[in-house]
Amino acid sequence: MSRGRQAAWRGAGGVLLWGQRGGEALIWHLYVVRTVDRNLYAGVSTDVARRFAEHASQGRKAAKYLRAHRPARLVFSQAIGTRSLALKVEYRFKQLAKPQKERIVRAGRLYFDEVSGRIAVPVRRPAIVPRQRI
Repeated sequence: MSRGRQAAWRGAGGVLLWGQRGGEALIWHLYVVRTVDRNLYAGVSTDVARRFAEHASQGRKAAKYLRAHRPARLVFSQAIGTRSLALKVEYRFKQLAKPQKERIVRAGRLYFDEVSGRIAVPVRRPAIVPRQRI
């Protein structure tokens, strides 16, 4: 482990704290990337901008899926909390059908259970058509 990274993981008093940097807890995010072929890719990270840049660069740290399906843009990002919860939410998100994922992306907000990671998908409401008077 390099010295810089090792120092970054030390909390107050020099005690190593897993998941904390500089004494502050890391906040994990769920992010969704739209690819050039209109697919969605979901992942978790503590620094979404850095992670998207890694995907976009197509370098060693890019996800294998995104090397084959080039990322077009970041379409969704939301703070989740701990790494454990973020991984649970990511798993649940990936289990959803594409129309449900699209509704979450359009809504711009993800509602989830903070213990199990279960996701509440926004309900698609039919357009209200005013009744015509005869």
